[in-house]
Amino acid sequence: MRVSGSGRHFNALMAGTAVLLALGTQAFAQTAPASEEAAAQDGIIVRGNKVKATLDTITVTASKGEEAAIDQLAGVSIVSAEELERIQAGLPSEIFRAVPGVMTAPLGNDPGTIMNIRGLQDFGRVAVTVDGARQNFSRNSHAGNGTFYLEPEILKSATVIRGPVANAYGSGAIGGVISFETIDPVDFLEPGETWALSEKFGIDFNSEGYVTSTTGALQVNDQLGVLGNFVYRNDGDYTTGNGVVLGDTAQELENGLLKAVINPAEFHEIELSGILFNDDYDASRSAGLSSATTEAVETQNQAATARWTYSNPDDRLFDFQGTAYWNDTDTSMVKTGPTNSGSTGNIGDRREFEVETYGFDLHNASRVAALGFENTFTYGGDYFHDDADSWSDLTTSSPPKSTASATGSGVREAYGAFLEWKGERGDWLELIAAARYDGFNLEGEDASGDPVSLDGGRLSPRATIGVTPLTGFQLYGTYAEGYRAPSITETFVGGSHQNDFSWIPNPDLDPEIARTFEIGTNLKYDGVFSEVDQLRAKVAVFHTEVDDYIDIVSLGGGISQYQNIDGATIEGIEAELNYDFGAGFLGLAGALIDAENDDGGHLNNAPQNKFSATVGMRAFEERLTYGMQWISIGEGWHNAVETEVPAYNLVNVFANFQVSKNVRVDFAIENLLDEDYTNAQSGYFGLSPSYQPVLVEDGKGQTIKLAITSRIGG
Repeated sequence: MRVSGSGRHFNALMAGTAVLLALGTQAFAQTAPASEEAAAQDGIIVRGNKVKATLDTITVTASKGEEAAIDQLAGVSIVSAEELERIQAGLPSEIFRAVPGVMTAPLGNDPGTIMNIRGLQDFGRVAVTVDGARQNFSRNSHAGNGTFYLEPEILKSATVIRGPVANAYGSGAIGGVISFETIDPVDFLEPGETWALSEKFGIDFNSEGYVTSTTGALQVNDQLGVLGNFVYRNDGDYTTGNGVVLGDTAQELENGLLKAVINPAEFHEIELSGILFNDDYDASRSAGLSSATTEAVETQNQAATARWTYSNPDDRLFDFQGTAYWNDTDTSMVKTGPTNSGSTGNIGDRREFEVETYGFDLHNASRVAALGFENTFTYGGDYFHDDADSWSDLTTSSPPKSTASATGSGVREAYGAFLEWKGERGDWLELIAAARYDGFNLEGEDASGDPVSLDGGRLSPRATIGVTPLTGFQLYGTYAEGYRAPSITETFVGGSHQNDFSWIPNPDLDPEIARTFEIGTNLKYDGVFSEVDQLRAKVAVFHTEVDDYIDIVSLGGGISQYQNIDGATIEGIEAELNYDFGAGFLGLAGALIDAENDDGGHLNNAPQNKFSATVGMRAFEERLTYGMQWISIGEGWHNAVETEVPAYNLVNVFANFQVSKNVRVDFAIENLLDEDYTNAQSGYFGLSPSYQPVLVEDGKGQTIKLAITSRIGG
């Protein structure tokens, strides 16, 4: 099916883009020279007539402070605003293709994304936050459980923190954290502007789709700035590398962002934001099979966040941030074909999945000089409440009604508190000692329908030492533990899976405990070959053991259950290098990771080895950036099909041209060589004539993207 927007809507968007393009070009026919302040916002520092590159974008840390990734004693990567503009992502999964240790599990015919860090994913093992709000939606699929929905056009940065060192972000993040931040008025308005309006129009020639993004911002006074954004995205079914139009990959998306930034007093900032996401698409439960069950799907995500920050450089006792949030994700699926079935239900039957989350996070940092150290004490607490509900009209032989595709219902509460001490002696020694207590409560029903509740808690430590024996060369070692309580689905799932097997709850699950050893190095050098260049590199070797790992176990007789297995072991090496010489840049990244159950079998959604190289050049006084990217993905393992998936290589090219101060053109060709490949983690497969699962080559073929952004402001 091809999702089509109305012709009037399309024409209106084109007209709006044309008007803004004309205004922007007329008002700024001559490109204004970049000011030092404006250039610095784009990651470039101007020094006289020379341009000095900067790779040290400030981002969040494992303890929720702010610091450049290269200065953190952990596996931290950031995708900056400049990189987001270059990538022109249509899905969140496209943002992380060059980030080491991170794999994404796009769901094939679902616009949601599941994150995998160092081989761990599903059920909150990777915590995903948007402006501090946790994304806890749960729906079992062939690709996994832990989907989030997000429009990339509203983002200003994405930070990846690998491993359990980021337990300050809340319960369960034994794999790591993905932290997204959305745009705000300060990001959008140029220096000296009090208002601005922009319109972006982009085309995807593979899916014959288009996207428009309209953004407006107003700085009302020194205390109040507001920003609004609306994105409309309409994509048809895309074509794979072997020339096949892959059915049920179209979508029609609408996304709104409204944000207000209030400065009630000096050093105080209140940020209020709301997101409304709506996506309509068709889905096939057995993608690739011509007679597969199809459903019309609507996914809505609503979120509201309030954040208060107090940060005064002269106040050494209080550096505070508090966040309260509410998030609700609802997916409604209606069967559309091909026929009525006792196994998959009748045409018109519905399935519904909803998770409502609310919570808060508070933390503060206090600094004091004592005993020869500059000491920072960071401490705080957090809480979230999940209410998950899934149901189905699907008719089965026994019982008469089944739960929705083996996804559980129930209530979960998670809470915790942490304390971290960081001691710095000069520029050569850094020590970190931290501990976090996690607690949880779960309520649901057992296999007999009787109410069940369980709870637990644990203290998890972390210790890190970092030394800098030579300027620019830093070594560190870390031991960290993480704690993940069982999820609602793992504990309370029940019902049948299309009458071929059944699930039963397991209220006796034990929490998972992860123990990680990590040794790493950070390299930070300026002026290596010229006065303006910068070199940044991070390398880490890690070993993680997860006790009481929770996995699916077949009990025989067509019955399955989530159970604690002996454990899982994950180990590997990650490396990334970025070199910027002003006139161009080079990025290299890679990861070799091995993940398996303690019995030697494949870990669910095990990671694939990944390497990437990005080369770019700048021209015309930094207004043109162009280059090429190579991505190599190693052999994988497809859980649903239980077979090896071949390795593959992708080549992408890009060009971004600032035509004038207010007109920008972005161009990209993804999968330039039209590689035919399968994403091992997508869960996308078909059924053979004998109804045995077989791989479907679901990778998107050569994709040409073109976008024009125009703006006016004053």
